[in-house]
Amino acid sequence: MKGPREMSRSGLIWAISIPFAIVLYLAMLLNVTLARRGRASPRRASSVSEDPELATV
Repeated sequence: MKGPREMSRSGLIWAISIPFAIVLYLAMLLNVTLARRGRASPRRASSVSEDPELATV
């Protein structure tokens, strides 16, 4: 096995990157799901309501 310093350094990178990637993926998935239901995130709500094509869907 490697020394504790190398293990903690690589472990720290994985411990930060993996949950960040999962949260980012879930946020995009939630945003797509809400957009398909007709409810977008608050910052995109105005642009969606003004677009006639998205309003009819």
